[in-house]
Amino acid sequence: MDHIVSAVIEAATSSSAVHISRGNEFFKSYKTLVTELYKKLVGVQQYQIFSMEATKPGVVQCKKGPDDEPVEQDLRRKVDGVLTESTKVERMLTHFLEDLSPPSLNAEKKTELYT
Repeated sequence: MDHIVSAVIEAATSSSAVHISRGNEFFKSYKTLVTELYKKLVGVQQYQIFSMEATKPGVVQCKKGPDDEPVEQDLRRKVDGVLTESTKVERMLTHFLEDLSPPSLNAEKKTELYT
């Protein structure tokens, strides 16, 4: 999980393109783990501002605009009446992430290569 934090800290503040090598540890498949640990954010398209606090893990505050009252949604899944704990999330993101496979060639590139 430290690699995510370091990537955010080291991210470019401008909109300039940055080269990331193919063997970089950042290219992992997060979707399966995130869907296992958390529920989907209901009504995500109606909100513009999202925030989270370290004191409330798994809880997202959503606002439609800067002057609106925040709506809190707890995205942690409940298994046998117990909410997903932050230690479980950290352990799964540390030990069970799989490498993301390289993208396949798009149709235009295939045509260019084989014609």
